[in-house]
Amino acid sequence: GSWDGTARVWDLETQQCLHVLPGHENGVCVLELPDGSLVTGSTGQQVGNTVTDFKLRFWAKDSYTLTQTLVDHQGPIRQLALVPDLGFVSCSNDGSIKLRTLDGVVLASMEHPLNAEGKPGFVLGVCVLSSGLLVSASEDCTARVWSPQGQLLQTVEHPGGLWCVAALPNGDFATGCDDKIVRVFTSDAARVDPEAVASFQRAVEEAQIAKQRGPSGVEIESLPDYDQRAGLSGNSDGQIQMFRRGSKAWACQWSGPSKTWVDIGEVTGTGGGGVVDGEAFDMVIPVEIELPGGLKKLEIGYNQGQNPFTVAQTFIDKHMLDQGYLREIADYITQRAGDYRPPVLGNNDSVNVSSSGAETAPAATNTPQYKYFPVVRAAVDRSKALSDSELIALEQIVQTVQDTAYYHSSTFASQEMAVLSRVLGQWPAHVVFPALDLLRLVLVHPQGPSALGTAGLDALVPQVLRLGLQASSGQSDDAVPVATRMLSLRVLANLFLQDETRQAALAHKSEVLSKLPAFQAYPHKLVALSLATVLLNFARAQVVEPDTLTPEEQVAVSSMAAELLNGALSVSELGDDTILRALVAIGTLVGIAALVGDAKTKETAGIHVTIFVAGKASTATAPAVQECLAELQQLLGGQSD
Repeated sequence: GSWDGTARVWDLETQQCLHVLPGHENGVCVLELPDGSLVTGSTGQQVGNTVTDFKLRFWAKDSYTLTQTLVDHQGPIRQLALVPDLGFVSCSNDGSIKLRTLDGVVLASMEHPLNAEGKPGFVLGVCVLSSGLLVSASEDCTARVWSPQGQLLQTVEHPGGLWCVAALPNGDFATGCDDKIVRVFTSDAARVDPEAVASFQRAVEEAQIAKQRGPSGVEIESLPDYDQRAGLSGNSDGQIQMFRRGSKAWACQWSGPSKTWVDIGEVTGTGGGGVVDGEAFDMVIPVEIELPGGLKKLEIGYNQGQNPFTVAQTFIDKHMLDQGYLREIADYITQRAGDYRPPVLGNNDSVNVSSSGAETAPAATNTPQYKYFPVVRAAVDRSKALSDSELIALEQIVQTVQDTAYYHSSTFASQEMAVLSRVLGQWPAHVVFPALDLLRLVLVHPQGPSALGTAGLDALVPQVLRLGLQASSGQSDDAVPVATRMLSLRVLANLFLQDETRQAALAHKSEVLSKLPAFQAYPHKLVALSLATVLLNFARAQVVEPDTLTPEEQVAVSSMAAELLNGALSVSELGDDTILRALVAIGTLVGIAALVGDAKTKETAGIHVTIFVAGKASTATAPAVQECLAELQQLLGGQSD
C-alpha cells in the first residue's frame, strides 16, 4: 500500500509489479485474507471543506477486481490485521478498532476513551496475538489489550505517543514509541526483566511529570533572548511571550499602548498546557494534516477565552493551508477546548502570525476541465489555435496539478509554461477560462512560482485583470462567461499562497485595488465570493506585514468589502461564505486601525456597516454571520440596529 492512492501486487523473485489496485483516497493499508483475496483501507480525501471517504475495499483473488466497498469509519483507516478463524480488524483516527467478519461485517467496536478535550487519540496500529487477544497502539500514549469480544483487559501507559505495534510469534508484542524506543511486552512472568520494567516505569513517570514542568533546556535555548526583547514587537496587546533569560524561561506580556514588554516572571510550569514556537498556551491541540506526500503532525496553541476563528486563521497562515479549512479547524478547536465564541475580527487575542500565506481560493472543482481545450481549438482563429504538441503540453500541466501526492517532487517544463502563457495572452475572454483555471492550480503547486519565473509573475497580474474585466470583441459583457470573471479573481486570490507570488501581487497592489471595484459591475454569487476572498487576503497581508497597505489602501479594501455587502446582490445571492469573508476583511482592518489610532478606517467602515445593518442584515439569519456581525459592531464601538 502506498501514499500514491494505489495498492500493488509484486513478484518478489522478479521484483516486478503484477497488478495495480487503483482508486484509493491517498494512503493505503492492505491485508490478504485466507482465501487469497485482498482488503484495503484508505485515509480519505478532501471534499469541499472536509476530509471524507475513509473506505474499505475488497478485491477478488487472482483477478484483483473490486468486489465490495464499505464506509463505516469516521476517520482515516490506519491498519488492518487478520484474526484467525474469525475475520479481521481495522483501526482508525476516529479512535476505534473494529472487529469484522471476512465480509467486513462489524462484530465488535472497541473505542479508546476520550481525553480531557473530548477527543480520542488516533489509533495508528493494531495487531492480533497468538492467544487471540488484540492490541491497539495510539497517539494517546497507550497500548491497549482487548479480548476478542471487545472488552478492554489492560492499558499499558507509555512515555510518548505510539506509532505502531506488532505481534511476535511467541505471543509477545512490541510497540514503537515517539521516544525512539521499541519495547517488547510479555505475559510470561518467567521472562520479565525487572530492570527493564523499572526503567520503563521511570520513563512513564518522568514523561507525566514533564507535562507539568516548565520548558526543557533545549526549548529554553530556542527562545528569543530576553536582552533583545526591545527589538521584537508583539502582535497584539496582552500577548504572552517567553524569552531566554540566562538558563531560565521568562514570561513577558506585550503592552500595546506603551509598545513594551512587561515582565511576568519565570516560567515554572505549563499547568497541563504547553509551548508552541516559544509561546506558552493553556492548551496545545495536536492535529494531523494531509499534505502532498503524506501526513504531518502539527500543534495548535490555544488559550482559554481566545476566539477559535482567530486561532484557526493564524494556524492556516502559518502552515500555508487552504483557506477553506477555516471553519473546520475552528470547530475542531471549539470541540477540544469546550468553549465557543464567534469569529474574531481583529481583537486583542494573542496571535503569532508568520510571514507565510495560504491558498485562499474558495473550494471548487479540484480538477480543471482540460477536455475543453480540444473543443476550444476550433473556436478560435487559426493563428491562435493549439497544435497537437501544445495541447499535450497543457494536458501535462493538468496531470501535474492533479497528482498532489507528487507535489514534493514534480515540476513544470518551460515549454508547458510557454504554451499556457500564449493561451492566456492570445485567446479571447469568452473562451480563456480553462487556462485561468490551470493557472490557478499552478499557483498552488510548490514549484509554480519558479516555473512561472520572475518576469512571468510580474506580467501575470495585469494580464489576469485584463482578462477578468474585458468584454468580448463585438459582443456584450454577457458574452464573457462568469467563469472568466470568477477565475481571474481566484488567480489573484491564489497569488497570496506563496512568498514569491504574494510579492508579485503586492507589487501591483495599486493597480489591483483600483480595478477591483469594476468586478462589482458583474453581480454574480461566484464573482462576489472570489472578490471577497481577494479582499480578505489583502487584509491578512496587512496583519502579516503591517506596512503592506497604506492607510488609504486599508480604507479602500474595507470600503470595497462593505460595498460588496451593500451592493446589488441580496443576502441569499451573496451567500454566507461571501458575507463572512467580507465582514472578516473589514473587521481585520478595523482591528488594526484601532491599535494604531487610524480613525479614518474605523469611521468609514462604521458608516458602511450601519447601512448593512439597516438594510440587509436582518435577512442574514445564519448564526455565524450574526455572531460575526455582532462582534464587528462591538469593535466599531457598539453600533446597533
